[in-house]
Amino acid sequence: MEGALLSKTQEIFMLRAKIDELDMMTHRIAMKFPRHERHVLAAEVRAIMGNIIRYEVRASQMQGSESRRQVRPAATLDILQRLDAEVGLLKRQIHKAANLDYLKPQGAKVQGEWSGLTAEVGKLLGAWLKTVEARVYPFQEKNKAPAQQG
Repeated sequence: MEGALLSKTQEIFMLRAKIDELDMMTHRIAMKFPRHERHVLAAEVRAIMGNIIRYEVRASQMQGSESRRQVRPAATLDILQRLDAEVGLLKRQIHKAANLDYLKPQGAKVQGEWSGLTAEVGKLLGAWLKTVEARVYPFQEKNKAPAQQG
C-alpha cells in the first residue's frame, strides 16, 4: 500500500488503527509506571489518550457529515487541530516519563517504540490536516518563492 494513493476513508481507518495500537501500548506502559506515579503521570497520559480517541472519533464523524454538506470544513479543521495538540502533548509526556526514568525498567526499546508510534499517528494526522486546510483555505499561496535580493 505504500506509495499508492489512498482514499480519504482508507487514511482515516489507518489513523484509527494506529491510534488504537497507540492506546493499547500506552495502557500497557502506563500500568508499569512506578506505583507512586500511576495516579499522576500515568493518569494524565491515559487522559490524553482518551482525548485523542475522542477527537479522532469526532473528526471522523464530521468528515462524513462534510461530504453530506452538514458541517463546514472549518469545524473539522478545528477538531483536527485539537487532536494534533493532544498528540503533541502525548509526545511531551513520553519524553518526561523517559527523563524521570519510568521507562527504564520496561526495557531500552520502549521509549523508541512508543515515540515512533506516536510519530506515525502524527504523520497520518498531518496528512489529514493538510487536506482539510486546503479545503478551508483554497486560495492560499503554496510554496511562495522567497523574495530575491538584488
